Amino acid sequence: MAAVFPCVGDGKGEAAQSNEIIIPPGFRYSPEDYMLIESYLVNKIMGVPIPVNIIKDIDVYDCDPRQLPTSDLMHGKTNNEAYYFTKAGKTWRRTTKGGYWKATYERDISGSDGKLIGTKTKFYFYSTQKGDDGVGEKTSWVMYEFKVNPSILPTQPLDDTTKANVDIQWVVCVIRNKEDDIKEEPNMWSFYEEKAEEGEGDEDDE
Repeated sequence: MAAVFPCVGDGKGEAAQSNEIIIPPGFRYSPEDYMLIESYLVNKIMGVPIPVNIIKDIDVYDCDPRQLPTSDLMHGKTNNEAYYFTKAGKTWRRTTKGGYWKATYERDISGSDGKLIGTKTKFYFYSTQKGDDGVGEKTSWVMYEFKVNPSILPTQPLDDTTKANVDIQWVVCVIRNKEDDIKEEPNMWSFYEEKAEEGEGDEDDE
């Protein structure tokens, strides 16, 4: 079983794990939601090789987001997302040393065949300090936590390692600092894309 690295950062974006990940020029790591569950999380749980080693094992809930390695925040559509495997929390409030992650909504994720394969929960990070009332201050840090639907996992007898992975309840966490969102240059298709998106709403940006 892979070790889950604790967060031991100094507040300047330096955490424990430092595996070098190289993405070829012109490529961007930005998988669809269902891919994170089908191709990564399920494989992680079942001990099957994962396509690429971009998703690290880190104890996300031991970290304040600003402690995460800045080099991890280079993925996603706006090049400011980090991807991690971690152990699932047991409540809707994930407490760290300097604050907590508060859930805002949860929605179902359907797979490539249309079946329910898991859930996606959105969290905002609230920073707290000694002496305050514990409510904290909402920050620009956002996390999306992906859980697998246990019913899609194979039912045949599992070896001890796989059983342990199932019991751990691995999740994928995608962390982004919205303050660093990069605005792409307008292009000839932007007008039509905006029109197509009007009225649909974007719950991810709530």
